Amino acid sequence: INERTLKPFAGLVSNVTINKLHEQLKPLKIQAEETNLKFLKYYALISFDGDNMGEWFSGENLEDSGDLLGFHKMLSQQLHQFANEASAYLNKYGKTVFAGEDFLGFINLLFLFEAVADMQRLWQTIVNDELGSKFKFKNDKQMTFSAGIVIAHYKQPLGLVLKQVREAATEAKKGEKNSFTLVAMNHSGNKLTCTYSFNSDAIESLSKIKTELESNFSSAFISKYNQVLAHLGNEIPEALVAKELKTNISRACKAEKQPGESDEKFGNRKRDLIN
Repeated sequence: INERTLKPFAGLVSNVTINKLHEQLKPLKIQAEETNLKFLKYYALISFDGDNMGEWFSGENLEDSGDLLGFHKMLSQQLHQFANEASAYLNKYGKTVFAGEDFLGFINLLFLFEAVADMQRLWQTIVNDELGSKFKFKNDKQMTFSAGIVIAHYKQPLGLVLKQVREAATEAKKGEKNSFTLVAMNHSGNKLTCTYSFNSDAIESLSKIKTELESNFSSAFISKYNQVLAHLGNEIPEALVAKELKTNISRACKAEKQPGESDEKFGNRKRDLIN
């Protein structure tokens, strides 16, 4: 927390406020040191809202729009309930900024993909399942939301991160919606952007990659792999990319033979991890 990170809020945040924030951080730092817990330098910010809400409120997606007023009332109630429960849930892993028609919150990176998956389950249970028990949707259509997620360094100006997450949320709503756009920003400001459908297994795959990097692989191979690709140039045959990736992943694997494990079993386990 410094003048640079708070620059977008000039005039709203005083030096007194900054000093108070530093004082509030002191006991947290002491607790972290006592438990050998390191503060992460990166965090996630998520923003999302419902897709095609105009269509839903108009009754366009209902088989029978005769009780449109009743649908409006129940939809508003379920969205309100989702906002409350999503807010309470996220506060276990971060901090909700606001929750209502739009949602904005900070998430600890350690729980990012788990939290996003749980948000999807909450939405399905509270919104779709409850409404679907009272009203029939055309073609079994489901209500969805799209999200923007930004992973940023803590020294990045917060105003820039907020701007980026709004742009990511807008990007996620292009095309078929029901998607999330993930933006990873490093300390220097460079960023990598990708968009996935919530209907895909992207969240599960990203969660698995994160888990494997934490336990069985050295993350250093990623930068080395990028260096190799940069050296090879822009137009690289797909087969060569796959070959280099597998080679680097193999070298990065730090799985160790377990007590009593045969060479064959260890070889098979390591092979499964790499593949």
